[in-house]
Amino acid sequence: MDNLSLSNLHVSLGGNKILKGINFKVKKGEIVSLLGPSGCGKSTLLKTIAGLIEPSEGEVYIGGQQVNRLAPEERGTVIVFQDLRLFPHMDVGQNIGFGLKMKGVHKEIIRKNVINIMEKVGLDGYEKFKVFELSGGQQQRVALARALAAEPQVLLLDEPFSSLDENLRQKMRELVIKLHRELNLTTILVTHDQEEALVMSDRIAIMFKGQILQYDTPKSVYENPATPEVANYFGEMNSIEGFVENGFFQSFCDSSIGGCKTSLEDGSYSLMLKPSHIKLVKEPGAWIIKAISYLGDKYNIRITDNVLDLVVVTASNIDIHVGESVNINVDYPKGILYKKELG
Repeated sequence: MDNLSLSNLHVSLGGNKILKGINFKVKKGEIVSLLGPSGCGKSTLLKTIAGLIEPSEGEVYIGGQQVNRLAPEERGTVIVFQDLRLFPHMDVGQNIGFGLKMKGVHKEIIRKNVINIMEKVGLDGYEKFKVFELSGGQQQRVALARALAAEPQVLLLDEPFSSLDENLRQKMRELVIKLHRELNLTTILVTHDQEEALVMSDRIAIMFKGQILQYDTPKSVYENPATPEVANYFGEMNSIEGFVENGFFQSFCDSSIGGCKTSLEDGSYSLMLKPSHIKLVKEPGAWIIKAISYLGDKYNIRITDNVLDLVVVTASNIDIHVGESVNINVDYPKGILYKKELG
């Protein structure tokens, strides 16, 4: 069952079109990431779901109910912002129970719920601490606990881990996944971190200029990107412009990259290859090493045949040098051909 559904959603702010025809469905119990570059509309979409921004067109359904005219507090959504928005004059317990207090829940029930959720997020014993006495990671847990205490139909996370160091980010990811499964939550996560989206999500919506370019499983989005923009978002790609004629793709330029067989119709195409799809062969060949970047367990290497520049990745235990002549093997079947639109 779809717990969240958006139909033809448009949002304009200050005369600018921010969201352009968003159609989007999330099943109950899913974690879905909104992934894309800054300014693509991720946070605007999250705030529109929460009711903080009114759409100019389209409909929002939560739990099968159309909620366009409902106030944020009536929608069954809770949003955790990047800046957390905790109350410094309140202790941890008061922060976590604030939403329940606003709903008029009896204070004894609030206390029981607060103690229970504090245990779930690993904050037992911190009920009377002021938030400024906590570490950044602990404050993140307070914000998450406050959201969960409200028992939302849809939990909305707007880049809540971006200010944490990598170790704390990983711990918070694991905590959110654990609680998500334990409480059978429906969660929407805004992120620009590709690894975070791949690790945490059941499905990923790739956004670009106010639209969703692809909405699929992490594996499908990574291995079968629907557009060149999606392909490039998961790391630098090698893009080779060329054409298909009589079942064969050939580069436009007079490069030694070669070509490959294909069943696609004739026309102009871009062949997108990940750096890992090109294997560097340490023997004299048509390619010259231009630059080497050491990345711990691997090298990121730029090569050229004086016509085309490519990026390849290889293990860091081989002995190579800038200016050295090398050969390559291209795993063409793993590349993706995108047809160029006319005009």
